[in-house]
Amino acid sequence: MKRAVVGVVLVAGCLGLAGCSGASGSPVGVWVAPDGTSATIDENGACTNMYWTQGQSLDIGGGMTCSFSGDTLVVNQPPNTATYSYSIDGDTMTLNGSLVFTRQ
Repeated sequence: MKRAVVGVVLVAGCLGLAGCSGASGSPVGVWVAPDGTSATIDENGACTNMYWTQGQSLDIGGGMTCSFSGDTLVVNQPPNTATYSYSIDGDTMTLNGSLVFTRQ
């Protein structure tokens, strides 16, 4: 019974992000970033530690948002914007084929 409830929450969370339904799993949740820090993606599109450049996290302060469309993730932290291809396999999310996040 608990599995059914968890599944509903994940699907509902995915529907809260525009276009996220094409992913093989929901990106909503807490992730361990490649550098070991915590990264989050909320149902409302707010996120933390998801902007990466040259293999390193970049956070200039202020709000960060994540939006998904098919297999594309767009991260905005004005004035910066980054677009990544992404895939989810179980508890692993990979950006651009090399940045690996693990679900916490």
